[in-house]
Amino acid sequence: MTWLANLTNPGRWHGSPSQGLKSLANSLSHLKMTLEEYAIFLYCG
Repeated sequence: MTWLANLTNPGRWHGSPSQGLKSLANSLSHLKMTLEEYAIFLYCG
């Protein structure tokens, strides 16, 4: 759950605010892909 660690630990976002937003966007897109893969797994399984 790396994305959750990133969300709950703002200290890792040492940099500009845009860097933090980019990190958040990456975390959310990763979470979305994970959920989609899980849904496909359930649907096909």
